Amino acid sequence: MPATAPSIPTSTPTRAPIPAAKAVLLAGLFAALSVSGAAASDLATPQAAVAAYLDGVADHDLAAVLAASAVEPMSERFDFPAYVDRYQMLNVAVPAPATDPMLVAINRANFTAQIAKQVQFLTYGLLSTVDIDHGRPLTMDAAGASAFAAEIDPSRLKALVVRQIGEFDLPADKQPRYRANAAAQAVTYGADEQVELGAVLDFEGATYQVGFTVLRYGQTWGVSSQSSALVGTSSLGTPQRVTP
Repeated sequence: MPATAPSIPTSTPTRAPIPAAKAVLLAGLFAALSVSGAAASDLATPQAAVAAYLDGVADHDLAAVLAASAVEPMSERFDFPAYVDRYQMLNVAVPAPATDPMLVAINRANFTAQIAKQVQFLTYGLLSTVDIDHGRPLTMDAAGASAFAAEIDPSRLKALVVRQIGEFDLPADKQPRYRANAAAQAVTYGADEQVELGAVLDFEGATYQVGFTVLRYGQTWGVSSQSSALVGTSSLGTPQRVTP
């Protein structure tokens, strides 16, 4: 693992220091749970699914990440009528009815692409000094692109350490509405339960927060999205710098 990241030409936008007002204090934020390597292997809890997913990221192994995801059951059990009824509208961009092997395969491809793109943004956010947080195009020349590509060395991800994985500590008066929304969302994907988690990561001297949405099918949990509206993380999957 290189001691320092490659320098970026001055013409390339770089990530500015985080303003103090935007730094997130983690004390009291999560009901933190330690997750062992053994627990991460069986996906019997949402925390284990997130831990296995992040193990795959650290090993730069997309197949392992996908094995900890809910791509397969989401593709096969997506409840199209329930989804449309929940929002009272038809958006043709939503997943397809899981009524035919071809449509299931289309769902699988789309859900896989979503996870892959979020892992890509997580990787970029950890490894690069370029500000890609919002996914906007950045002015860059060939020299800047070469420097950026040199920074994106997935072998560095071995240094990723998962500090905590836990649920957001909601106020009591907010919990009923959250649980009702989570249950309704789970139904649309044919799942038995949905929770949102936050993970606190240490990487190369910095601390990050990443959100996850996780679904339960029977006794098995899987990550449906590397993002969480409840935790307030980006839907792109970019990690958020926080204070320790």
